[in-house]
Amino acid sequence: NVAPDNGGLRRDIDKLSGDDLRKARVYVEVALMRDVVAQEKICESQLARYCDESCPPERRWSKPQQIISVKPDLAIVLPNLLLVVEVKFTSPFTPKQLKRTECLVEVWREAADGAAFKALGLAVTAPAYVVCIGSKEFADDFDYPYADWQALSTNASALFPGSDPSVLALQSAAAFLEAARATQENR
Repeated sequence: NVAPDNGGLRRDIDKLSGDDLRKARVYVEVALMRDVVAQEKICESQLARYCDESCPPERRWSKPQQIISVKPDLAIVLPNLLLVVEVKFTSPFTPKQLKRTECLVEVWREAADGAAFKALGLAVTAPAYVVCIGSKEFADDFDYPYADWQALSTNASALFPGSDPSVLALQSAAAFLEAARATQENR
């Protein structure tokens, strides 16, 4: 199952070596099911079972095309570990959105004997987590692993040179959010 608890994620990340981290692959707006269907590793009819009445309502999709077109913001593939990342800048996550992402990852794991997981180079038994990156005022609203923009900025600044474009972008994001918070507090 997709695990929303921080303890399991921390444990799985702690098992990784520096070499494992260097092997990480990052995919942006992951249209994994579309790619797997296009490569004929799975067909739409194999996804139909996730749309019929026998599927529990919380895991039911309206049509196979919906499964194919959903794109999480990021997927980070590490040896034997999948992190599916949803990102928000100034708005909160909704439980429905996060549950839908969790269900999508389960479809990736199950459909056509795990064709989508296999396409990522993962065993179907690999741990998978839905992780959120967002504004810190929304961090306590749910049980998913969470990173806020300020923490990312601080950590990136400690790891990379101040001139690194990613560091500069994260610092700008954190500064923008702080200014927006200050403006809201002064109203």
